[in-house]
Amino acid sequence: MTGSHAGALRILLASRDATLQALLLEQFHAYGDHELAVSATGTGLAAIAEQRCDLVLVDDDLNDMDGSELCRELHRREIPVIALVGSEVDARGMRGHGAADAVVKPFRFDDLDARIEDLLAADTRGAIRIGGYSFAPGLKALFAIGSGKRVPLTEKETRILHYLYRARGEPVSRETLLAEVWEHTAQLETHTLETHIYRLRRKIETNPDRPDVLVTGPGGYSLVP
Repeated sequence: MTGSHAGALRILLASRDATLQALLLEQFHAYGDHELAVSATGTGLAAIAEQRCDLVLVDDDLNDMDGSELCRELHRREIPVIALVGSEVDARGMRGHGAADAVVKPFRFDDLDARIEDLLAADTRGAIRIGGYSFAPGLKALFAIGSGKRVPLTEKETRILHYLYRARGEPVSRETLLAEVWEHTAQLETHTLETHIYRLRRKIETNPDRPDVLVTGPGGYSLVP
């Protein structure tokens, strides 16, 4: 595949294998539709904390933790994973630890690219309609209906939208969102939530100053179906 499309992902490779890093960087640059970043130290969570990513390729050979441990943690954070493993037995094990898919090494780049596209298609097919967008929580993105233009979301923006969606149009109080999204107590004084709501409206509303999708009412915030 060549070029860049509206649904392009930012992918992080967590591996300490310098040869694998170099080969995949070259292949993604030449043929891939997505942007690849590499964990230079071969570590998992440290690199993920520093870089925004939509998908992580987890090698089963890491410096700082076991690949299965990283898969479990990323699954908990709702970050999709494709594991790079040494055998079909390992592939089944990684799927059991939360990997969305697994590829046995050595592999052809076309095979890996196809798995990524399958994962992207599966997530967007199950996306949630919010205003003029399809919301794909697993990819932390909105896709404009019609054009397919991708609007990236932060982890907290994703969690806010997902929580409000699950409320099925019912208002959610500021205190509840702070507790559920930031795991803070209701007594915490902060403008962080309001800042995130402001930024979300600039992404999803036709007129952010007069929102008709993410609205504020007497009971808190809600998404209008």
